[in-house]
Amino acid sequence: RKTLGDRLWVQASYVYSSLRGNYDGGVNQDRLSTQPGFSADFDLPIYWYNAYGRLYLDRPHHFRLDGYWATPLGLSVGVQAFVESGAPLSRTAFVCEGCNTAYLVPRGYAGRLPTQADGNLTLGYPVVIGPTTVTLLAYVYNVLNRQTPTGKDTDWTVIANTGYDVLDPNQPANNQNYGKITERESPRL
Repeated sequence: RKTLGDRLWVQASYVYSSLRGNYDGGVNQDRLSTQPGFSADFDLPIYWYNAYGRLYLDRPHHFRLDGYWATPLGLSVGVQAFVESGAPLSRTAFVCEGCNTAYLVPRGYAGRLPTQADGNLTLGYPVVIGPTTVTLLAYVYNVLNRQTPTGKDTDWTVIANTGYDVLDPNQPANNQNYGKITERESPRL
């Protein structure tokens, strides 16, 4: 963190981290469960197989840069930017109708989503109206408009493969959407 004079402020940070385990917590990010506190992760022994590994929020590298500059003309400019590792991917298999899926390879070891990076821009200009100052503000979110993938279909199978054990990592894929993008970063706004 550094302040240069009374017009420029800059802050940068870098975090290296690792998140391993067999439970995502109150909300299961990996299986896109949106019911806080509800998880079937331990309901059947088949779900425990290959369940220990990289959790969905494992992002080894995270860099952030923030800055603020008050120009001599009164215009203020703020910048927030980040770069972080993509989420780990899993490869899962169909167990039964209405059930969770099981991990074919250790959780989080089927690759990673692309690195995410973007930034935001803030502009402000004070206008004096009599005894009052009104500050006009403009915000631009996701300046780079990258729309990087933030989710992919990880279901290798969506129905049981005849003649294969449910947990056989060598069984053929039967999900035509496996590996396809399901979510992206928001567009510029």
